Amino acid sequence: MPSNFIVDVRLKDNDTLVGQVLQLPVVRDIGLGKLHQKTAHALQSATTPQLPDAAGSSLLTFLTQAGKFFGKDPTKWEAVGQGKVDVVEDESTGKRTIKTSTICWGNKLSLLVSTPFYDPRLPANPNDPDLDFSQAQTELNTEADWQKFTADQPWSPTVRRRKVGFLLRAKLLAGVTQLQLEGAHGVWELSVNKVHHADMVEELLEALVAQLANSDLQVVQAAAAAVWGCAISSRTRHLLTEIGAVEALLTMLQTSLAMDTGSGPGADALEQPAAAQTCDRDLLQVE
Repeated sequence: MPSNFIVDVRLKDNDTLVGQVLQLPVVRDIGLGKLHQKTAHALQSATTPQLPDAAGSSLLTFLTQAGKFFGKDPTKWEAVGQGKVDVVEDESTGKRTIKTSTICWGNKLSLLVSTPFYDPRLPANPNDPDLDFSQAQTELNTEADWQKFTADQPWSPTVRRRKVGFLLRAKLLAGVTQLQLEGAHGVWELSVNKVHHADMVEELLEALVAQLANSDLQVVQAAAAAVWGCAISSRTRHLLTEIGAVEALLTMLQTSLAMDTGSGPGADALEQPAAAQTCDRDLLQVE
């Protein structure tokens, strides 16, 4: 049974309607659609003749209904100025033809869909639209675009978590430390609830495991915590094993153990906070 949902409609770049939001129902169930049509016609008779039926099964229908609600009916055309009249006479037949032409203007509507989880810091990814969050809006030009967009509306919790997974994967692959940290931390947040593990795909876990070799220790720590959180479920634990998470964790451990903290400039930097803490503790004890 197809789901029905509500769309928030705003007019772009319109000073007179800035901030105004119109909620239009998109009814895809046939039985409910017929009931909605009767309700819309009843409201039309009881209130105002300008209230059209908001149920739409196609892009053209939806745009037409939305335009009518905003007073931008794309099916109406208005004449501009005086019409031009041309009279053409055929001398051979004596036939006279009168042609009247008029310049008209109307509204052409386009549907721009706001991108969920839009992040301008992420690079464009034309090769994988699921990982492209660089565009604030996407225009739906064809009926196929509209049907594809509405196919999974409204989002179920599972679909939403998978979409979030795409966002986290895009951040992990971005090559920017801050984004990678956010991506690893986001996977950890998902891993806290075991129910979410069923929606974690292999590609997301691969991107996460790759961060165990990151040069930034904060990213490594967040990635390790996320891997640990995902390992409590048999499915994700199996995927992590197949990906090579155990080997990556051992390599990370060996790298951390090989870090030289006994001498050099780094050692002084590490020792100074401890000494300062000791002094503070001593002062507290004296007082």
